[in-house]
Amino acid sequence: MFPATRIAARLTVGATTLVLATFLGTHSPGVAIAVSTFTVDSAADQGDYTPGDGVCATGPNGPCTLRAAIEEANASAGRDTIAFDLHRSRRIAPTSPLPPLTDPAVIDGTTQPGFLSKPLIELDGSLAGNATGLLLSAGDSVVRGLIINGFAGVGIGVVSDNNVIQGNFVGMDASGRYDRGNKLDGLVVSGEGNLIGGTEPRAGNVISGNDKAGILLAPGGTRVQGNLIGTDFKGDKRIGNSFSGIQACGCYPGGFPPGLPLIGGSEPGAGNVISGNAVDGINGEGVIVAIGNKIGTNVDGNKPLGNGRAGIAVYGSLWGAYVEARGNIIAFNGAEGINADSGLSLGNSIYSNGGPGLDLDNALGPPALESASRTDGEVIISGSAQADPGATVKIEAFSNDSCDASGSGEGQRLVAAVTLTTDSSGSVDFSINTNAPLHRAKYITAALTTGLGGGSYTSDFSNCLPVSITH
Repeated sequence: MFPATRIAARLTVGATTLVLATFLGTHSPGVAIAVSTFTVDSAADQGDYTPGDGVCATGPNGPCTLRAAIEEANASAGRDTIAFDLHRSRRIAPTSPLPPLTDPAVIDGTTQPGFLSKPLIELDGSLAGNATGLLLSAGDSVVRGLIINGFAGVGIGVVSDNNVIQGNFVGMDASGRYDRGNKLDGLVVSGEGNLIGGTEPRAGNVISGNDKAGILLAPGGTRVQGNLIGTDFKGDKRIGNSFSGIQACGCYPGGFPPGLPLIGGSEPGAGNVISGNAVDGINGEGVIVAIGNKIGTNVDGNKPLGNGRAGIAVYGSLWGAYVEARGNIIAFNGAEGINADSGLSLGNSIYSNGGPGLDLDNALGPPALESASRTDGEVIISGSAQADPGATVKIEAFSNDSCDASGSGEGQRLVAAVTLTTDSSGSVDFSINTNAPLHRAKYITAALTTGLGGGSYTSDFSNCLPVSITH
């Protein structure tokens, strides 16, 4: 759990202090257009000779540095592009904080000759003092294809709307295999309409090895999609952030904002890998929406890279604590799969966690399984459930390789689901038939979801039953 004021505190770094009240940008989507391209051809750190003259140069005939390019872009109206053409060192080591982006710009490391798929331009903050790597305060900006590491502050700070952060290594070395973390969070993001990663090939960022959270999300409609958070660039090795992978606040003083953070999504490529982090995979307050992610596994979803505590943990606050989790793999984490005051869990694969698969204080009892038997290749699962009278409910049945120590279980593989209506007393009996293969149906659990038309809640997992064989 974290107060919103911590967002502002993380960005009180370097020459610019920004408070939470200034987080909304002033630019509207589509207003700014590309006007100039400034090409960085020197890894040195001098400022621009004459900011605003439309020429990026550190002297009368000087080269163009990243600092000079930012100064020119800030002085030039419209969304300029900062490109790269470095011939010697591709490592830029500022000796003081870089200027924040105060006018829209595209900083595009993929323009560096030789770029194929991994970033080539390294922004090393080890000499920059008490600095944030890049700070986006104008909105409508893009940071693409950079390696950002070693800063005393956060790697990238976003305090405006409609920005895109794609294809970067944040907290990693240039190989994408080793920790070169920033001393605070990898990213701190506030505002509406921001996109961290994306669904297209190579749009995702690798955000790992940072000394706080991988991503700290303030209230607002930010989408976090297609990223590797806590792993190496292949998604197979643990290089965790020292707090949670994502720390999010789906909340807002005075009510909910126009959008809530979305972690993952239903589109192909939208899911993140959030694994190997020291605390939770996702840690938040308010309303947290997580769809299609792998939390605690490698990129293929079949190797343990668990987070140290829960897969998803949502804690109570002035804005409550509700999680909506759909279609995630949540496995191998040190504590619960999902821990929240209330929430919805549908279509998830939750198993091999150190605590209960679901720990949702919904005041909704789990189904009571009575039998699970196989006859002629068909598994028949019978039981009962209790909800409000006349409620429409969904029963999801799962097969598992084993029951957990509590005797209840988790939900490793979804094998069947039925939608039913409770009677006047709130009771419903069910019998589910499924053709689950024998090796995939050793033990059975179930979970109950009610309020399918809105305000949906899911129970914890039921008791766990072995599948008996009948002839």
